[in-house]
Amino acid sequence: MKPRNLDYPMPMHGRMMRQRLWEAQLDAGMLYDTLRDDDRVPAWTLDKVATGADSLHQVSRYLRFKASNPIQWGAPDAPTRDPWASVKALALFAGAMFAATVVMGGAVRVLAAATPPPPPKKKRRARRYFKK
Repeated sequence: MKPRNLDYPMPMHGRMMRQRLWEAQLDAGMLYDTLRDDDRVPAWTLDKVATGADSLHQVSRYLRFKASNPIQWGAPDAPTRDPWASVKALALFAGAMFAATVVMGGAVRVLAAATPPPPPKKKRRARRYFKK
């Protein structure tokens, strides 16, 4: 998969950011499980968590916008649709159906040749109701 350039030429920074986010997720989960609603925490810890959450929110909104609007970051335009694409697809389908019909016809002929003919039916004699 080709890396996306979200206004920065260094592709390995995406991997480093994902690693940092994973670590932050682990730390946030452990803190969330450790703390209770009625705990008294120092004000500076609340400020740090609030600042980090706000920064993470800003980065998240910026990068999600960039990723969802590829025209904004100079991605190549979407390829133009071929006006004959549906005709080509229909022709390909018709060719495949014809090939399947030919193969099935040949298979039927081979099976018919391999199957022994049914035994002949007994001829019924005509009953004579009158004598000559």
